[in-house]
Amino acid sequence: MEESTIAAADPDREIPIRLYHPLGRPERAILWIHGGGWVVGSLESADSGCRALCLDTSALVVSVGYRLAPEHPFPAPLDDCFAALHWFADRLAAATEPLPLIVAGDSAGGNLSAALCLLVRERGGPEIAHQVLFYPVADADFERPSYTEFADDYGLTRELMRWFWRQYVGSDEGEVDERAAVLRAPDLSGLPPATVAIAGCDVLRDEGEAYAARLTDAGVPATVLRYPGQIHGFWIYSAAADIQRRVNEEIRGTFGG
Repeated sequence: MEESTIAAADPDREIPIRLYHPLGRPERAILWIHGGGWVVGSLESADSGCRALCLDTSALVVSVGYRLAPEHPFPAPLDDCFAALHWFADRLAAATEPLPLIVAGDSAGGNLSAALCLLVRERGGPEIAHQVLFYPVADADFERPSYTEFADDYGLTRELMRWFWRQYVGSDEGEVDERAAVLRAPDLSGLPPATVAIAGCDVLRDEGEAYAARLTDAGVPATVLRYPGQIHGFWIYSAAADIQRRVNEEIRGTFGG
């Protein structure tokens, strides 16, 4: 592992990153975006997961220390992730053997990963080969059945998600930009193939399922990995070995190896 910084869109600022190198020659590259409701989380909190992802998928992993709300609300975190994506893509393009580039993240990081795919389609690059979304935030609709069923006592609560949305976009009601609430994007066609992991006992369960279904309806290959008994954040806390194995299978299957 090595720590570094990259240039942000603002020339007077840099974005901290961590790079994780696999034991052998990397077979792919993953841009990892940590969760935390766009408010908390860090390179440090993502460290153990990135190490496992690097080793289990034989990937060169870059973890992004993007700016956090409420000091830096939408679209600041997304802008930092887009700058990191460009930096990583340029680095890979300059390599002797370019690697396929995957974006991945958990919770709010899954949201930012999905939003990056929308931005790349809109702006014409850089190319993303696959998106891996761990229990992603996809909408700001608190009336879905999972928000009622798991409103309290399952870690991530409905009221906490409302609070996160207020910090990120300034409100938990009304219209939300589709780059924040990605499920509201009118067209999801032409996006990279997706692997979406769903926690069964999670307020975000239904919107994750809905986003995967809309990708499929738009002609985007989308595999859903369901974990019925797990709560939000389970990738770090439990079932890690199984989900790493299944994600690795999905990634390898996408690239035929």
